[in-house]
Amino acid sequence: MMKLKFFRKRNTWQKRLFMLCILCCCSLTVLAQRRISGTVIDVNDEPVIGVNVVERGTTNGTVTDVDGKFSLSVRENATLQVSYIGYITQEISVLTATGGGAIPL
Repeated sequence: MMKLKFFRKRNTWQKRLFMLCILCCCSLTVLAQRRISGTVIDVNDEPVIGVNVVERGTTNGTVTDVDGKFSLSVRENATLQVSYIGYITQEISVLTATGGGAIPL
């Protein structure tokens, strides 16, 4: 009977250690993200409403608002896919993005 109690305590300790490891891994994933924002414009420098902005390879995405603006949390080395009806889908690397946050379609 005494050995059974000791085993239960040890098992609880192992569970707590495992949960701590899982928590640390999850927090590192969240810290490896960055918030980006920008504006999608057309050839006339007018904002485009309803453009899909998605992180490639995920379901993480958003749609531009009435001013063509968007904001999204993505991984550090993410690539954005920008698509809209009647336009060619563009892929933009977050690491090499320039232009003050304006994405021309």
